[in-house]
Amino acid sequence: MRAVEDLADRLVEYDPRLARRIVMLIVERLGGGPADEGDDLARLHAFLSRTDAAAVRDAPSKTTSEWKIDFAHYERLRLLGLLVAELLSERTR
Repeated sequence: MRAVEDLADRLVEYDPRLARRIVMLIVERLGGGPADEGDDLARLHAFLSRTDAAAVRDAPSKTTSEWKIDFAHYERLRLLGLLVAELLSERTR
């Protein structure tokens, strides 16, 4: 988990606008619908806070091993987006 926290910190420090764009892309990728610059950070954070935000789409041809790999990937994306959104929220207070 520390690596994800470090990545989130560095991303926000490097470029907050890029960090926000990455959060929007993660939300879209995880099925949260289209996101744009006008979206409230709280909405993006709320979606990423849901544990089912990383729901992996089942395909009949997937093995259990493939499903687990996909789940881990989606969960890491969700966590990165959540941490970046939290850091961005702290900056705007």
